[in-house]
Amino acid sequence: MNLESKRLKKIIIYVSILFFLFQLFYFFSFKLRKLDTIPIGVETIIIFIFLVSFFYREITAIKKYPQISYTFWVAIGIIIYLGGTFFFNILANHLDPSEIIDYWYLSYLADIIKNIFFSIGLLIYARQPKEVEDKKPTVPFLDII
Repeated sequence: MNLESKRLKKIIIYVSILFFLFQLFYFFSFKLRKLDTIPIGVETIIIFIFLVSFFYREITAIKKYPQISYTFWVAIGIIIYLGGTFFFNILANHLDPSEIIDYWYLSYLADIIKNIFFSIGLLIYARQPKEVEDKKPTVPFLDII
């Protein structure tokens, strides 16, 4: 809703519909093993593309003194989390259980860093001044009593 570009809105809607159809096809066509790695990979790549378009839009809108908004920190957290867990999720079906146990804790590092960036974004959002609506009535007060 916040996008100004109608073209980008349409692209996001079409990609989302195509991904939903792909998910349905994958769910009914393939047997689920440990983890549905192909949809996770496709979803991660789509989210990366969306985030690159978000950062492009943010960078082109920078003024003389840029202020980093809370959405920037949330987006960075998402990128770090998805980038840090991408290969673990892709390879989950191809690794031995002993290898998963030995290396899965490394994905927690990406999760912790993501939570730190989300917390920074939450603090920035909480410290923003609240927009106060003008409480003046739009119709005149005509009650005499």
